[in-house]
Amino acid sequence: MSADSKPISPDILRHWREMLSVPFSLAGITTAVAWYFAGDGLGMFFGGIIAATVLAPGLILSESGGWKHRILIAGAVADGVGMVWLISLFVSPITLAQGLRGYLLLIAWVGALAGMVAILERLTRSRAFTAAVTTLGAAAWIGWPIWLAPALQGTARAGLVQRMAAAHPLLVMNSVIPQEGYWIERTYIYHLVSLNQDVALSLPSSIWPAVMIYLALAGLAGLIVYSSNGGWGRWIARS
Repeated sequence: MSADSKPISPDILRHWREMLSVPFSLAGITTAVAWYFAGDGLGMFFGGIIAATVLAPGLILSESGGWKHRILIAGAVADGVGMVWLISLFVSPITLAQGLRGYLLLIAWVGALAGMVAILERLTRSRAFTAAVTTLGAAAWIGWPIWLAPALQGTARAGLVQRMAAAHPLLVMNSVIPQEGYWIERTYIYHLVSLNQDVALSLPSSIWPAVMIYLALAGLAGLIVYSSNGGWGRWIARS
């Protein structure tokens, strides 16, 4: 440590610990509950994605210290879920490589949620409205194989369905863990979903289209936030 450097204030350390421990703990606990009820397979991984979807928007918006802090909160949510996933690998047939691909998908999905929060907050200036719309919008996207399936019947829409599936977090996660079987063919969901019955639907062949779409949304939001804070003007002035 140089002579000019200053020690970090205990108050700052306490703030950072409190800021990150709450989202990390909540995400970890909810994923652990999913593990307990759904077992150490695909259901637990789905539970982690759903937990992040429900928790991330509100927790991100709860921080008023700027987007640097909010990005860390989003990361803490992903890490809380990922920690439980990592622990489960010790007692699960799921491999470390599969777990890492799932974690990468999760990080990108949480980044997309943070991006939606950033864009909507800039448009509406309402944290409550932003949290509600982001959570409901993400839940609607996760649930489209159920509620939108009747409108997607017919061979003419097969290509659209496959493209939508490539960016669906649960279907992409299912493709990461194919040995767990096809989730929409399980007994508890089969009678709710007409996809792959009236409309052929195969699992995505790669996580990368979904990851790139999610990160593109996060990146677009980052540019909007940076621009609205005068970032481009400062950058041009330094050039």
